[in-house]
Amino acid sequence: GFVGNAIVRPEFSVMTSPQPSCTISATDLDFGAKGVLSTAITGQSSLGVTCTQGASWSVVLDGGATGNSAARKMASAAGDTVTYNLYRDAARTSVWGSSTAQQATGTGTGASQNLPVYGSVPVQTTPRPGVYSDRVVATIRY
Repeated sequence: GFVGNAIVRPEFSVMTSPQPSCTISATDLDFGAKGVLSTAITGQSSLGVTCTQGASWSVVLDGGATGNSAARKMASAAGDTVTYNLYRDAARTSVWGSSTAQQATGTGTGASQNLPVYGSVPVQTTPRPGVYSDRVVATIRY
């Protein structure tokens, strides 16, 4: 039979092993409705990067439909184009592209980090009216 008031208190371990990991999100960049492209147009968007603490990361942007980050173009349904580019700096001097020299880098904090994306449409011959767009893919490496 049962004898005494024995209490057994087993111990067990609780573990997790966080691995380096990152996520990225993006917001659209809309230059808005414009008339004649006789002056440069600027705009801004952002990427959100969330990486585990201490994880080194880099973000590259592809060249969009042209495949060339030095010659990005938005296109209309009629096939007309508007030249534009994306930059890592507010002065719009550092093109954000897909090469090592054109990437943004950082170290994860465990919280979301905001990366501004600066856009510019240079002075150019104004195409036919319409909606012009391009799709750029942001890739994070860690």
